[in-house]
Amino acid sequence: MSIDEKTQDQKHLVNVNLFETALPTAEKPCIARVQHKDAMDLRSLAAKTALMYQGVSEEIIYLAAVQLFEAAKYCIADGYTINTDFVRASISIPGVYDLHDRHIAEGKQPGINITAAPQLRDYIADKVKLHFEGVNPIEGYIEQMIDALSGTTNDEATPNGAMTVLGYGLKVMDDGTPEHVARAGAWLESVLGDRLRAKVIVNEPKRLVLSLPGNLQPGTLWWLEIVSQANPNHSSSLMKEMLVTRSEVQLRVKN
Repeated sequence: MSIDEKTQDQKHLVNVNLFETALPTAEKPCIARVQHKDAMDLRSLAAKTALMYQGVSEEIIYLAAVQLFEAAKYCIADGYTINTDFVRASISIPGVYDLHDRHIAEGKQPGINITAAPQLRDYIADKVKLHFEGVNPIEGYIEQMIDALSGTTNDEATPNGAMTVLGYGLKVMDDGTPEHVARAGAWLESVLGDRLRAKVIVNEPKRLVLSLPGNLQPGTLWWLEIVSQANPNHSSSLMKEMLVTRSEVQLRVKN
């Protein structure tokens, strides 16, 4: 398929499922989420681009994208604001200050502001059609990851610290077979594929409390992954296969 006028005008049909919310203050019992699809990394995005823009090789697209993002990272770190049709990104400085302050607030470090560009927001609003399929009976989700020390949600992780995870279908269970015992649990996975196990302190269908491993390196990024045989809708019963529930955002280890 190539990008042409017909392709650009098409609507995107996106399936949506309902899940029970884990938040006690929610006005209604369910939240809506896009039906799960595997995440696309830069390599898979380059492959998709090569299909859409025929005549350009996947490898050339991938290498150009790597160089583009490396240059963008350098420019953002140099104080520039990157303003594209996709996202806008710039350095953020947390904390509050007096007029005489000449250093960043204690315990703080430079962060980053990333927001969707108006062009992307408008495209999604205009081109996406949602198809609600009701409750998903065989899938869990992670709604919030709250770091105990910093108090942040879906943002930071503290080595040797505690983290509360809210969601649905989170309870960690296995049938006792060696293979499933080895796989079941709460895991942190890096972009390089490294996996570290977190200790489960509180184990409930909608709430986990985890003790994070101490060998998380400052500044690194990790997904949280819950692997279990518990049935999301009947947490006391086991499924034959393992259910893998992964966070949609990465956690950044505090410096």
